[in-house]
Amino acid sequence: LTAVSVSGSIRAAQVNAADLRTTSGLISVHAAATVRAETLSGDVNVSNLIGNASIRTVSGDITTHSVANTRVQARTVSGDITTERSGPDIKVDLQISTVSGSIR
Repeated sequence: LTAVSVSGSIRAAQVNAADLRTTSGLISVHAAATVRAETLSGDVNVSNLIGNASIRTVSGDITTHSVANTRVQARTVSGDITTERSGPDIKVDLQISTVSGSIR
């Protein structure tokens, strides 16, 4: 799935691969194997991730929830990054950074 928006939210569910971009708006993905998401101004939420995610924002929070072993690359200039996993046996390889925000 590929989606581009200038000013508006993008929502996707149960996709194998998602390549999503918006200038201003929320990106929300539920149940995906591979996610690439970029926004200048907006939050990115990825739930039930079972593969790899590459997420970038300039101004926005990033939240991921992994249900299988995954790799998450998340970068934001101004925003918080939160990563979660379903249980202690789930391994998540993280590469995350924020200039002005917290990492949880």
